[in-house]
Amino acid sequence: MDLADMGDGKKSKTRKKSKKDSQMVIRVSVEDRDAFISLCDELDTSASREIRRFMKHFVATQGESAAPAATISSPSVIEGSFDTPEIED
Repeated sequence: MDLADMGDGKKSKTRKKSKKDSQMVIRVSVEDRDAFISLCDELDTSASREIRRFMKHFVATQGESAAPAATISSPSVIEGSFDTPEIED
C-alpha cells in the first residue's frame, strides 16, 4: 500500500491495482499443506508463487486451447522445468 499526499501534509492509504485480482480456495490435508509450506520456506519462495508457477506451466504444456494466447506466449511463463508426477486424491 502506498501513502499518497493529500495536499495538506497528511497521508492517505491507497491501494495499487494488482494484476492478481482473483482467488482460489482449495482443500488439502494439513500434512500436505504443512510439508508444502515448509519446503517453500526452505527454498526461499512463497507457496502462492509456486502454485502460480505450476498453473502457468500446466496451462502452457496442456495446449493453447486451454488458455488465452497472451498467457502462453509470455516469456516468463516457465521459469524452470517441472517433473509433475500423477497425484492421487
